[in-house]
Amino acid sequence: MTNLQKILNSIKTLGLTNISATQIAVNADLTLTQITEAVRPAIKSGEVIKTGKGNAAEYSLPEEIETSDDKEVISLSSLCEKHDINPMIARRKLRKANVTKPGKQWSWAQDFDLSGIIEIITK
Repeated sequence: MTNLQKILNSIKTLGLTNISATQIAVNADLTLTQITEAVRPAIKSGEVIKTGKGNAAEYSLPEEIETSDDKEVISLSSLCEKHDINPMIARRKLRKANVTKPGKQWSWAQDFDLSGIIEIITK
């Protein structure tokens, strides 16, 4: 088992949100340096969410969107196509507006009210 797998298992075991590096170190039997090195690529890929810095850093797993066959999603790219907007600019506008990415991708459930999202990306 890799250090990253140990870290992810620890975060899942400890409750998925705002888990300190010290808690992970104890649970996964790793040093803080090992945690920092292993989790850095996972943060960049969106597999792990980091809040805070240094000793105050806390780690979480992103909430997953259910994408089963019976529950379709609306992607940001489809919204951009419909409103004739460049997806790269739309993502930039959403980040600037502090909109939390709903999972690994910019996509929402069919029943989600997208009026706020559309308002931000069409400004």
